[in-house]
Amino acid sequence: MEDAQYAAAIEGPIVEELRRMEGEVWRDQRGHSEAATRFNALHYLVGLPAIVLAAAAGATFLIDTAAEWVAPLCAFLASALSAMATFLKPDQAASQHQASAVRLAALERRIRQQILAFYNTGEPRDSTTVNSQMVAISEEITQVQEQARAIPAFARRAARRRALKPR
Repeated sequence: MEDAQYAAAIEGPIVEELRRMEGEVWRDQRGHSEAATRFNALHYLVGLPAIVLAAAAGATFLIDTAAEWVAPLCAFLASALSAMATFLKPDQAASQHQASAVRLAALERRIRQQILAFYNTGEPRDSTTVNSQMVAISEEITQVQEQARAIPAFARRAARRRALKPR
């Protein structure tokens, strides 16, 4: 088989596999991005009220007209929210998901560049080079997935809903 015929024969399956990899990376990237957004919001949703309640508990000791139960209630709520923030660590979760999303976005660009290279060269591509590039991309995808936090179900659902909305 001639080089041009061989290149044409393998081009379809290779591009198809690259597109499959691109879809997988795109879904994971969107999921991590959505998780980062939600955990960042949770960080503020839990942290800011804890600060305000702690300040209110402290301020009630300066005011004689405050009811007896206000300071202990504010202190209890502030400590509960602080404990929740310490346990959940939404700020760390947000930054880890964001880092994974950025790495996956870079991988998505590399895959798109590989797909474009198939259509723009106009000459047969060396199958060994193409295969090694695909293996390298696949290994990097695996590495990112192993190092990343699990994408929560709520983030996957939200990413899927956003992907279905027309732009």
